[in-house]
Parts: sequence; C-alpha cells; structure tokens
Amino acid sequence: MDVCLSGDSSPQQFIVAVSCYDAVIVDCTIPESMDGQTQTESVYPLLSAHINAMGHIIVISESQLPLNINPVRGIFPAAGQTLSEEEIAKQIAGIIEEVKMTDTYPRLSLDLCEKWLKKGDIDNFNKQLSMMQKASMDIHKHPARNKRKVMISYRSIHFHEMENFAREIADTHDVEVFYLPPGSMCGPQEAHTPMRRWMLVGLLDDKLRDMDELWVYETEDYLDSWWTMAELVMLAYINDGQEQAVKLKVFNAQTRVFYETPPEMYRVTMSLKQHQRLARLMANTRPDTMGPESLEPLRMMGTYLQAVPKEARKDYLDQMRSVVLPAFEAFKEQNATDFDNSDTFEMLNRLFSDPDEMLSFVNDEVFQRDFWENISFQISAHAGACRPDGIDIDKFLTTPMDEVTDLKPEDLKKAANSDGRLVLKVKNESRPAHVSYGEIPRHYLWLATVDKNVQGDMIPGLMTIDIYNVWV
Repeated sequence: MDVCLSGDSSPQQFIVAVSCYDAVIVDCTIPESMDGQTQTESVYPLLSAHINAMGHIIVISESQLPLNINPVRGIFPAAGQTLSEEEIAKQIAGIIEEVKMTDTYPRLSLDLCEKWLKKGDIDNFNKQLSMMQKASMDIHKHPARNKRKVMISYRSIHFHEMENFAREIADTHDVEVFYLPPGSMCGPQEAHTPMRRWMLVGLLDDKLRDMDELWVYETEDYLDSWWTMAELVMLAYINDGQEQAVKLKVFNAQTRVFYETPPEMYRVTMSLKQHQRLARLMANTRPDTMGPESLEPLRMMGTYLQAVPKEARKDYLDQMRSVVLPAFEAFKEQNATDFDNSDTFEMLNRLFSDPDEMLSFVNDEVFQRDFWENISFQISAHAGACRPDGIDIDKFLTTPMDEVTDLKPEDLKKAANSDGRLVLKVKNESRPAHVSYGEIPRHYLWLATVDKNVQGDMIPGLMTIDIYNVWV
C-alpha cells in the first residue's frame, strides 16, 4: 500500500498525490504564529476541495480544524481542544487499515498522471479524478452498516436535554446521530457580519447535504432564533425539485413523541425568486467562491457606471465586454474541467449588454461594505421572520442586513479588552450591551484561493474569525 505524507509541495503535487496514492496523510495543524511578522508556513494553500470528499485522504491535526475542513477520515480534536503527536500516532495505523479495507476504488498511475499534466490534458485528468471522487462519496454516503444519518436541530439553551434525547435515540433506533454542540460552528450570542452569517449558513448546508434526515427538537422557543430557522430554510433549499432528498421529522420535547407528520410551521416552501436569491447569497459568501479580492473592482465599476451619463453607459460596457469575455474564454480553455461554464458566460454577456442590469448587479448588498464589514445582531428576543404559521422567507433573507449595526469587529475587540460595555444601534433602536471573548476565542476558515495582495497578516490559505459574545 502506497502512503503519501503531504509536506513541502505545490497544489498540483497535492492533486497528483490524491489521484495516485492509496492513502494521503495531510497535517492540518494550524501554525501558532499569528503576528504577521513572519511568513508562517502552512499546508492550506496546497489543498483542494477533494480533502472533504475522498476517503483515502487522512487529515491529522493537533489543533482544531477550520470550519470548512470536514474530512471523511481523520484524527483531530473538537473545537477549542488539542491533541498531542503521541495521541495521533496511536491511531494512525488503524485509520490506514480502514482505508485499505474500504476505499478500494482504483487510483491513477503516477506515470499516466504526469504524462497528462505535461501534455496539458486537463480534461482527461479531471474526468478520471471526478470518477474517483464519486466512487468515494458513494461508499461513504451509504456505508455497509446502512444506518440513516440524522442531524438534530435545536436551541442551544436546551443542549443538555437534547443530548440525553440523542443518546436514547442512538440506543433504540437504527440511526447515526449528529448534532452541532454550542459554539462548534456558531454560538447563540456570537456577533458576525452579514457575510459571515450567510457563510456559516453555507457551511450548515454542506453538513445537511450529507444527512438522510433532519430532526427538529421542538421547544416553545425553537423559532425564536434566526439560526434554527436557517436549518429549515436550507432543508427546503436542498430539497427543491427533489423528492425529499433530506426528510424532516419533529420531536416534541414536552410530550416526548414524534409527530406523525411535521407541523405546517416547520415545512418551508420557497418560490423560484426566493431560491435564486438564496443561491446568490450562498455563492458570494462561501469560502471557496466568495473571492474577496474581486470586491473592490466591482465597487469601482458601480461607482463609475453611476457617474457616467446614461447615454454613454452602453458604449462603456461594450468596451469592457470586448476585454472581459475573451479573457474569460481563454481562462476556461486553460482551466478546462468537467464543470459547465455556459451559464456564467451567458450571465456575463447579459450583464454587459444591459447597463441597468449591470448596475443592479454591482450594487447588490453582497458587494457592499456594510455586508462585509459591519456587525449584524438580533437584539430582540424573537426573530423578526417568525410568523404564527411558520417562517416569512422574504424577511428571513433580509434579516442579516436588517439587523446590521454601526459597529465593526474591531469595535467589539476594543470593548472586550476594556470594560465590555457598548451600545448596539439597529436602525432606529439602540440597546446597551456587553461584549466578551467567546469560550472558543476564534475559528478559522480555509480559503481555496486568496490573492496574495489581500492576504494581509493571515496565515497563508486561512482566514481567522475572532469570536465575540454579545449580551443585550
């Protein structure tokens, strides 16, 4: 059995290793140096999305993993905890044996891989790699034990009761139970920008897609939180056009029984327009697609278009299109994959043909500074999108910007380092508040591609999210 331990390498060498070796061990321990004064080495710039999809990639780490690194196999601590090298070493042989027994899909030969890449035959290479990825996902989505994978949705204030319920269910039902402990992705008092709120929803979407069922642990306050609403909305988003890809069940915490049919208030339906809006929010906030380096050019285009006389805007866009579309075509040819870019090309062509549509696009909230830089926080006890009969989807989609404040993360840091006091202003309402560092002081995000010019003092390939709890 060939095993590759990823070390000093390049992104292409990482892909070759994934394609050719029986097992690939990736050390994702987060470097300790955070001062930005030294070039901290890290494995993260080398990684591809395959790290979350292929069973023969074994992720090891002494520190917590970034929120969006969710490997099929690995040895790593829970958020806020650590593992020693000795603890990892004790388990690694057993994990390699699991790979040997389970991940039996064929690998590519090293010679053939290098030959394709040398000739620039990216199409053939990607086709074979996609087949490997599908084989791995099929194996791990439907394991031999054939248990249903269940995720429990709950309010964190009821965590201990829910945890007891989860243990009972695991003992009495043929299910594999999963839930997010408070703070592992987002705590109830955490304050984030609108971009980060939607980014976390996108990561939740990834976890839900791996489930067979979502179970609501129903309490009276279940729909008082935007975050629990998000789980139901993303369920509808995933199931759109499908015959319940992920099923919904509701367990009443008071009566201790499941409803025969989920109550109407939890059964979310979305219009095409709402689905498209949510897709737009997801695409512009996911770590692998958000492209922070592209924000300033888009903002500049919006400012310039607004300043150009209406009668001259069409000519300006025609000139831009003559440069942008050929460049996009060249990029597509050089980076050929089995992904269909025709929709992107049609969208670009449409935008450059219509000044009004281009203005609407570049002025979208997802590119605005408030969306990326200002804190958004629910200051009322009840989520504004909650109605007696369920969730107001339109209101849900606008809530992060409706709740935006005049504060930035650095304001929270300043308050947390002093007496903790500040004032939250949301629209015309002000509330005194107290801020402190979270129990888990920070999370990390792996960024698939980051322009070095905007990397700043981040660890290469990683974004740091400092966690602040706000109490109103």
